[in-house]
Amino acid sequence: MSQLLLRNTPHVIKTPLQEDHVIYQHTCNSEECGSHSYIGMTRTRLMRRLTCHLNNGSIKNHYDTVHNSRLIRDDLIKNTIILDSRRRPSPPSLPRSNIHRIKTA
Repeated sequence: MSQLLLRNTPHVIKTPLQEDHVIYQHTCNSEECGSHSYIGMTRTRLMRRLTCHLNNGSIKNHYDTVHNSRLIRDDLIKNTIILDSRRRPSPPSLPRSNIHRIKTA
């Protein structure tokens, strides 16, 4: 029965791949190139951004040109860490002097 009750502030635990507004680092651990790293920032969920890397971009190009291999999702996820997480910034507040009252008749 308790599963049916709504909570005012449900606590949702996100996995690292569900986090948004993050700075992340992908490290290629292949012996051929040493420790090649790519650092990126995304406002979308990290998993969505990593999916974009599978289709194009620096990480895919690195695997294509240096290793002559196809980048796969498991390698991309396994070798990516979150360096920093920024919550959505609150909208800037206007100084009181910029607030104008509208006169009503």
